[in-house]
Amino acid sequence: MKKILKTLLVGFGNVAEKISNDKKMKNFIKYQTHAQVLQDHPFFICDAVVEIDASRREVAKKKWNIPIVVKTLNDLPQDYLPDVVVLTTPPEERIKILKNINCKGILVEKPLGTSLNNSKVFYELCKNKKIKTQVNFFRRFDDK
Repeated sequence: MKKILKTLLVGFGNVAEKISNDKKMKNFIKYQTHAQVLQDHPFFICDAVVEIDASRREVAKKKWNIPIVVKTLNDLPQDYLPDVVVLTTPPEERIKILKNINCKGILVEKPLGTSLNNSKVFYELCKNKKIKTQVNFFRRFDDK
């Protein structure tokens, strides 16, 4: 099968990649990080990362072989348009990011926002932009 969904990871820290280095967890949870899932999934290709930390950008380039790795959304190539965005940033940054991206779908870490009102703004932006949205919940709550 050919990987067909261009995927942008915004944030490449502990949740996105770093916890995959935990050898004990590896014995219990096959996929500990977004990067691992995206690497193995038959339909998704993680072809871009936005990360402010220079050392984490290097990991994205060298360990995970991600071709487009930049510091900010504005640094992405002008013609780059992801199908899916995995949004792992703190909730305070998400509305600004959402206003500046276009895609078909978003996977977002919880909590969705810093308040119920903030979460509603995020929801309305997704709805108005016709972006399918899923909030990532811990695996321990979902055996699938």
